[in-house]
Amino acid sequence: MKFLPVGFWGEHGAWAMVLTSLGAGLVLGWPPSWQAWLLLPSAACLVGAKGLAQRTRRTGGGWILLASFGMAGCAFALPAVLAAPLPFAVAAILIGPFSIVYFWFADSPRWTRSLFVEVAGTLLMAAAGPLALAASRPRAPEDMVGLWAALGSLFLPGVLRARMRKDSSPGMRALAAA
Repeated sequence: MKFLPVGFWGEHGAWAMVLTSLGAGLVLGWPPSWQAWLLLPSAACLVGAKGLAQRTRRTGGGWILLASFGMAGCAFALPAVLAAPLPFAVAAILIGPFSIVYFWFADSPRWTRSLFVEVAGTLLMAAAGPLALAASRPRAPEDMVGLWAALGSLFLPGVLRARMRKDSSPGMRALAAA
């Protein structure tokens, strides 16, 4: 995959959250439906587009590659969104407006690294697992909500820890763990 720009691979935190969430949804909805399996290439394309958005907005080049990854990610996710119950489909559709706003301000590291954007992005990335579960077992809304809450509570301390001063003191570790 040497032809892909560096921005595609630079999103290590997003890759970890999306793949962990998606993996949890696939395991809990075992055996996953074909719509749920399509979320894997969708997640890869959308995380790649997230990394490419910053590079494209800051350099002014790479628009076609960015648009290709964004459209492919949406196309792969569409069957899962259509198979999910309405509340989860709406939550998945919220990724679109968030992505557009993120792209619009991607040339500003101050905005893309703001607490609101990181928390909202984290909660939307945690939605990959419940969406995979919804595509496989649409009649289990309590499980989907529980999975989303569990993944959100797993990922949000990492956002706060990344924002804290890089201090290895026991107090800082306890605060991040709490």
